[in-house]
Amino acid sequence: MGTVSIWPSEPPGLAGLADAVGERLGEPVEVVEDPRVSAGLVVIVTGVGDVGPAIDSGASPLVFVIGDGYLGTDVDDLSGGLGGAAAVAAARSLAVRRESHRRANVVCIPERFLGPSGELRGPLAHDIGVGDLADAVAFLMSDDAGYVDGQVLFVDGGRHLFSSMTA
Repeated sequence: MGTVSIWPSEPPGLAGLADAVGERLGEPVEVVEDPRVSAGLVVIVTGVGDVGPAIDSGASPLVFVIGDGYLGTDVDDLSGGLGGAAAVAAARSLAVRRESHRRANVVCIPERFLGPSGELRGPLAHDIGVGDLADAVAFLMSDDAGYVDGQVLFVDGGRHLFSSMTA
C-alpha cells in the first residue's frame, strides 16, 4: 500500500497510535503535516476544520478518527462533535461517489482520547485503549477491509448503545 500517515497530530490521549498501527500493518506509519503525501491516511478529527483537507488529500484508504461527542457526551466545546458529524457525512459521501476508488470509513472513540471528556452517559461495558483503536484502524487500512466503505465503527466498549443518535 505504501506509507500510511496520521494527520494532523496525535493528541496526548492517543500517544503511540502511529507506532501501534504501524506494528499491526507491518508498514511505516508517520505523523505528517501535509495530508497529501501518503498512500493511506488516518485523520484525527478534533474540529470541523480537520475534515476538508483530508478529503482533498487523494489518499486511499481514508480513516477518520472521531470522538463520541456527537453521541451525547456533555462537553462545553461542540466543535469536536460537529467535526465528528462532518467526518461521518464526508466518509459516506465519498463511499457513494462512482468515480472515486477510495475507501473512507470512520472510527468513533470515547471523547476522552481527543480532549475534554465531559460526563459520559451510560456505562462502558469494556474500557478501551490505544491498542484497540490501532486494531480497528489497521483493519480498515488493510486489504482485508476492501469491502468496508462509508461505515462508522464504534470502538467505545459498547457506550454508543446508550445513545439515541447512533446514525
